[in-house]
Amino acid sequence: MTYAAAIPDTTDTLDTLAQAEGLAFDTLAQAVRISPAPNAPLAGLEEPIREGLAFDLTQALDLHDATAKALSKAPKFNIILWTDDKELADLVDSLLTTELLQGNRNWKAYRGTATVLLLNIMGGGYVRFHRSSRYYANLIKRYNPAGVSFKAVALVDAMIEHGYLEQTIGFQNRSTGKRMASRIKATPALLNRIPKHLKDQRIPTHPKKELIVLKDKEGNFKAYLEHRLPQVKRMRRELISYNTILKQHGFPPVHRVFNQGSWDLGGRFYGGWWQTCPKAERKAITIGDRTDPNNGEATVELDYSCLYPTLLYAEKGLELSKDAYDITGFPRNEAKKAFVVAVGAKTPKGGKQALRCADLNPELVVALLEAHAPIADSLFAGKVLELQRMDSRICAEVHRVMTAAGICCLSVHDSFIVQARHEAFLKATMEEAYRRVTGSNVLPRIG
Repeated sequence: MTYAAAIPDTTDTLDTLAQAEGLAFDTLAQAVRISPAPNAPLAGLEEPIREGLAFDLTQALDLHDATAKALSKAPKFNIILWTDDKELADLVDSLLTTELLQGNRNWKAYRGTATVLLLNIMGGGYVRFHRSSRYYANLIKRYNPAGVSFKAVALVDAMIEHGYLEQTIGFQNRSTGKRMASRIKATPALLNRIPKHLKDQRIPTHPKKELIVLKDKEGNFKAYLEHRLPQVKRMRRELISYNTILKQHGFPPVHRVFNQGSWDLGGRFYGGWWQTCPKAERKAITIGDRTDPNNGEATVELDYSCLYPTLLYAEKGLELSKDAYDITGFPRNEAKKAFVVAVGAKTPKGGKQALRCADLNPELVVALLEAHAPIADSLFAGKVLELQRMDSRICAEVHRVMTAAGICCLSVHDSFIVQARHEAFLKATMEEAYRRVTGSNVLPRIG
């Protein structure tokens, strides 16, 4: 089953044209994909399509494909988005009292959920949305600072009725059992009412968002009892101190995410907008002083070169004495991407499939295993979350030392950005952090 029905304009166009030719929808669609040229007979059909029909169908199918792709890649509904912006708050109150919940005396109870809803959809793209009451009943309070509830479904339905939202209802694939959440998308009628200044800035997260996140094997939030976990208490104290430094310099707070229900897997830091910037753009980042965060100084970024290969060799008591990504017959940038696949995939077969999906040569599987024979049993063995736990420990140690020194340091997992005048101190800190966490004196190159 596909989302074709969610694209009425395209589907209606194809249906109409198919009926005009006396053909089944699927037959006509397939024919167009085989021979889309205007004024040409389509492969598999006895008679030529009338002039211009193939071109019209190709355009319709292109629209269908683009929309289907947008639906499939829709991001998850993010329940920790938040802003105290007065203009948005006024818009929320206006929508609730004069349109969506007119006459409902309990409208104030919808404010938090409505604010989070608007922040999720104001970008104009599709967003995944759950309509099941069970989903909202299972939301864990620790991870739901704005109190998003099943009221979201009533709001979405009201917004659809008022022409503010489009919705694609989810479904369950009968053959695989996999469920697909519904998708929602704001219409121009709503987008035109969103304060312009909010569209032009990064959407902040809730100031009371959970800083230490634990996810289960399905990627859902998992509850935990912190009073029984002294290591989590320590991580929280250190993260609060680090986020205080970030705030003083005008940067948003970050949080940590542990995976598969284990405190020994993952643990990376997320939430900083600089983490999603291309490396070339990060060069333009400036960091000001606490007293004047807007008066930024030029920065420098240092990273651990070949960190994962170095860690895997060190795990065997070996030293990586070469460029891990120098693989004969393959460009270095492709070999580097392939190595990331190699530590994530659970089998060589899965690695080949992942490489194909990434438009990389699947023969890199064999090439990597041969080039890194000493650690071959650690490749294509699903070790990525173990390695992330190690690099997150190193990252946390760098944070701890830089914070104690009063220096703002932006991390991107295995790289760090500071004011240029602190470059030497950062490098020394990264070296010591690596030694402290790994117990190895064989350091990766830092630069």
